[in-house]
Amino acid sequence: MRNVKNFIIIIFAVIAFFSVNCNKKAASGPADPKFAISDTFMRYITIDTVKKQQVIDKLNLTGKVTFDENEVVRIFPFVGGKIQKLDVDLGDYVKQGQTLAVIHSFETADYASQLIQAESNVEVARKSSDAAKSAYANGLISEKDYISGQNDLKKALGELERIKSILSLIGEESGKNYTIKAPVSGYVVEKNANKKMEFRSDNQTNLFTIANLTKVYVIANVFESDINKIKEGYTARVTTISYPDKVFLGKIDKVYNVIDPDTKVMKVRIRLDNPDLLLKPEMFASIEISYPEDKIMNYVKSSAIIFDKNTNFVMVYHRRDSLETRQIHVYKSCNDNTYISDGLKEGETIISKKALLVYDALND
Repeated sequence: MRNVKNFIIIIFAVIAFFSVNCNKKAASGPADPKFAISDTFMRYITIDTVKKQQVIDKLNLTGKVTFDENEVVRIFPFVGGKIQKLDVDLGDYVKQGQTLAVIHSFETADYASQLIQAESNVEVARKSSDAAKSAYANGLISEKDYISGQNDLKKALGELERIKSILSLIGEESGKNYTIKAPVSGYVVEKNANKKMEFRSDNQTNLFTIANLTKVYVIANVFESDINKIKEGYTARVTTISYPDKVFLGKIDKVYNVIDPDTKVMKVRIRLDNPDLLLKPEMFASIEISYPEDKIMNYVKSSAIIFDKNTNFVMVYHRRDSLETRQIHVYKSCNDNTYISDGLKEGETIISKKALLVYDALND
């Protein structure tokens, strides 16, 4: 309701502060000297200057959201067994060190037994080494036998360290249980484990994938005809079906210089910050890439363009009592800018906000 009232006030302001000829005028050329913009209405309009820059065009692509491979950890089991306990589900957030699953494994028990045996072997080898050292010093054994005793001790120590390293990786706690813990904090984006599931130690499938989703990628498809318009570093505006009114800004950080033989498209990768976790892996994405053309042209804000009678106009501002309706030729529009091929010169001033109201008041 308030918007309607504001609109009515603006219309009355235009009528009250513009002196309009009784005869209708053609929509081109300078305005009659009687026209003038009042102090009140000046607050409603915006005056901009015609500028010149390299033409920026846009390319529309489609793609999907995926996680950043540099922020992903895939977790494979070190031993075979049966899953006894499963503490997480797909999509859960986990902290580093949190238990993901507990596996009942005879291999874990075997490593525990090997640890005891390895410790015993080290003790025996150390005593033999000490005895050989004493015997060698007294000339009772040869140097070869002495060195052999030292090597046996080194082998026993090496085997003990191997078993300890394995047990430190699998986190052996008691007997036959093997606890899988999260190596990093993040979200569980892949889960190939179910309670009571059995698997072997040579299993090639990861049980869990944990990803940090505060940074994600969008993989976009580029057709052959558009490959020459794409380069690393170009700005990308990404929208999704879930958030159609929200624009995610990013840049192309990798161009995959290979064309898929089936789809005939080339992939490009766009990196996006995702602090609010709005973007989810596998989301469909619409991508708008801005790229420069080999042209330099005058441009104005797109809001300054008035389309009437199949012709484009702008309102050129000389003074408050000197306005001109100017016909122009539009080259193209990109985002908020419109490039002008003819009709305006760099440095001229135009009305870019509420231009249509001024146009209607002057030309009706």
